[in-house]
Amino acid sequence: MKIYQLAGIGLTAIGLWTAGSARAATSPDVAHGKELHNASCLACHNPSVYTRPDHKIRSLTALHRQVAACQKAAGANWNAAGRNDVVEYLNQTFYHFAPGNGHE
Repeated sequence: MKIYQLAGIGLTAIGLWTAGSARAATSPDVAHGKELHNASCLACHNPSVYTRPDHKIRSLTALHRQVAACQKAAGANWNAAGRNDVVEYLNQTFYHFAPGNGHE
Protein backbone atom coordinates (compact mmCIF):
# COMPACT_ATOMS: atom_id res chain seq x y z
CA MET A 1 0.00 0.00 0.00
CA LYS A 2 1.29 3.44 -0.85
CA ILE A 3 1.75 6.06 1.83
CA TYR A 4 -0.99 8.19 0.22
CA GLN A 5 -3.50 5.38 0.57
CA LEU A 6 -2.60 4.88 4.22
CA ALA A 7 -2.93 8.60 4.89
CA GLY A 8 -6.35 8.62 3.22
CA ILE A 9 -7.52 5.68 5.32
CA GLY A 10 -6.28 7.42 8.48
CA LEU A 11 -8.04 10.67 7.61
CA THR A 12 -11.27 8.83 6.83
CA ALA A 13 -11.13 7.04 10.17
CA ILE A 14 -10.48 10.31 12.01
CA GLY A 15 -13.36 11.99 10.17
CA LEU A 16 -15.77 9.20 11.07
CA TRP A 17 -14.64 9.20 14.69
CA THR A 18 -15.02 12.97 15.10
CA ALA A 19 -18.41 12.96 13.38
CA GLY A 20 -19.61 10.26 15.77
CA SER A 21 -18.17 12.10 18.76
CA ALA A 22 -19.84 15.37 17.77
CA ARG A 23 -23.17 13.63 17.34
CA ALA A 24 -22.82 11.88 20.70
CA ALA A 25 -21.88 15.16 22.38
CA THR A 26 -24.99 16.91 21.10
CA SER A 27 -27.55 14.13 21.53
CA PRO A 28 -28.96 14.01 25.05
CA ASP A 29 -29.13 10.62 26.77
CA VAL A 30 -32.59 10.41 28.33
CA ALA A 31 -31.80 7.28 30.37
CA HIS A 32 -28.73 8.99 31.84
CA GLY A 33 -30.83 12.09 32.55
CA LYS A 34 -33.31 9.96 34.47
CA GLU A 35 -30.50 8.42 36.53
CA LEU A 36 -29.06 11.85 37.38
CA HIS A 37 -32.53 13.21 38.16
CA ASN A 38 -33.42 10.33 40.43
CA ALA A 39 -30.09 10.49 42.26
CA SER A 40 -30.16 14.25 42.89
CA CYS A 41 -33.56 15.83 42.36
CA LEU A 42 -35.76 13.37 44.22
CA ALA A 43 -33.93 14.21 47.45
CA CYS A 44 -35.70 17.62 47.43
CA HIS A 45 -39.04 16.95 45.74
CA ASN A 46 -41.15 14.33 44.03
CA PRO A 47 -42.25 14.46 40.38
CA SER A 48 -45.57 16.11 41.26
CA VAL A 49 -43.82 19.50 40.97
CA TYR A 50 -43.64 18.93 37.20
CA THR A 51 -47.31 18.09 36.77
CA ARG A 52 -49.08 20.44 39.18
CA PRO A 53 -51.36 22.97 37.48
CA ASP A 54 -49.41 25.99 38.73
CA HIS A 55 -45.94 24.86 37.63
CA LYS A 56 -43.78 27.76 36.51
CA ILE A 57 -41.88 26.13 33.66
CA ARG A 58 -43.44 27.32 30.41
CA SER A 59 -40.59 26.91 27.91
CA LEU A 60 -37.49 24.88 27.18
CA THR A 61 -35.37 27.90 28.08
CA ALA A 62 -37.06 28.12 31.47
CA LEU A 63 -36.53 24.39 31.98
CA HIS A 64 -32.80 24.74 31.26
CA ARG A 65 -32.57 27.60 33.77
CA GLN A 66 -34.47 25.70 36.45
CA VAL A 67 -32.39 22.54 36.04
CA ALA A 68 -29.19 24.61 36.34
CA ALA A 69 -30.50 26.29 39.51
CA CYS A 70 -31.61 22.99 41.02
CA GLN A 71 -28.30 21.37 40.15
CA LYS A 72 -26.50 24.10 42.05
CA ALA A 73 -28.88 23.91 45.03
CA ALA A 74 -28.51 20.12 45.20
CA GLY A 75 -24.73 20.29 44.85
CA ALA A 76 -24.93 17.88 41.92
CA ASN A 77 -21.64 17.53 40.06
CA TRP A 78 -22.94 17.36 36.48
CA ASN A 79 -21.20 18.61 33.40
CA ALA A 80 -23.10 20.42 30.62
CA ALA A 81 -23.93 17.13 28.88
CA GLY A 82 -25.38 15.70 32.10
CA ARG A 83 -27.47 18.81 32.64
CA ASN A 84 -28.78 18.53 29.07
CA ASP A 85 -29.57 14.87 29.70
CA VAL A 86 -31.70 15.84 32.72
CA VAL A 87 -33.45 18.58 30.73
CA GLU A 88 -34.24 16.12 27.94
CA TYR A 89 -35.51 13.51 30.41
CA LEU A 90 -37.81 16.05 32.07
CA ASN A 91 -38.98 17.43 28.75
CA GLN A 92 -39.77 14.05 27.22
CA THR A 93 -41.37 12.72 30.39
CA PHE A 94 -43.33 15.71 31.69
CA TYR A 95 -43.22 18.93 29.68
CA HIS A 96 -43.20 17.99 25.97
CA PHE A 97 -41.88 21.32 24.68
CA ALA A 98 -41.13 21.34 20.98
CA PRO A 99 -37.44 21.58 20.05
CA GLY A 100 -36.48 25.22 19.74
CA ASN A 101 -39.30 26.37 22.08
CA GLY A 102 -37.24 28.95 23.87
CA HIS A 103 -39.84 31.68 24.29
CA GLU A 104 -41.31 32.38 27.69
